[in-house]
Amino acid sequence: QKDPRVSSIFQGKSKITEDDIPRITAMIRDCGALDEAKTIIRKHGKEAKSLIAMTEMNREAKEVFIALIEYVEESLDWYN
Repeated sequence: QKDPRVSSIFQGKSKITEDDIPRITAMIRDCGALDEAKTIIRKHGKEAKSLIAMTEMNREAKEVFIALIEYVEESLDWYN
């Protein structure tokens, strides 16, 4: 269902306020966009780790990048 306040924000006619944030985050979650974004991020993380393993970077550099990717992947669970 279309929310006139949210439409106004996304059209650039209104500025977002603190009161708008829960409504917008609920819309993102309820329509499945949050779960889809998490799925896409995890897919790209898996691919990135595979590509990093094939590079000529030294082991320590690879470990740093892989640890960063894993941190991002784990942080996805913070968002519900």
